Amino acid sequence: MHREHAASESVGIVPVDLDRPSLGKLAPQNIALFGPPGVGKTVIGKLLAETLNRPLVDTDTEIEAISGKTIEAIFRDEGEAAFRDLERELSVSLARRTGLVVACGGGTLLDDVSRQAFEASSSVVFLDCAADTLLTRLDRKHDRPLLTDDLRTKLAALLAERAQVYLSFETRLDTTGRGPSETVAEIQAVLR
Repeated sequence: MHREHAASESVGIVPVDLDRPSLGKLAPQNIALFGPPGVGKTVIGKLLAETLNRPLVDTDTEIEAISGKTIEAIFRDEGEAAFRDLERELSVSLARRTGLVVACGGGTLLDDVSRQAFEASSSVVFLDCAADTLLTRLDRKHDRPLLTDDLRTKLAALLAERAQVYLSFETRLDTTGRGPSETVAEIQAVLR
């Protein structure tokens, strides 16, 4: 089933203790939000987590906390492969837990191991958005290591490179022109 939904405000992340025991068999599956950079995974994830009274884990924020470095510093100092290794380890770890809302980094589920881990433990929702809207949102941020310099050209190349994977997700929502609350309501409706 393919559905469609917009988020751009800055939010804080609800910290989660990854060493906390699992919520048990009665807890629902995780909900993993995935999509291109700037689609609103963190904003929508925070609101969804609050609505469902679940912890939010933002994979980029967790990687920064675990490594003690910003994503940009990891890319600069260690390279993309090192970042993807950290992302994969975190994905497998999160897949062992239940009851979370996970805002996945824009490239997390491009990795087969990470994708399999999340698909086995989570309802995965792919959030999409018009390229012009993504461009507007990303133009306000300067912390995207894969989208430096000529943003329009880099974003177009990134979207083209990832298009086949993005289209392979069963549950897709378009966030273009829709606010976070509307998107969260749609996610809840789709996952019922």
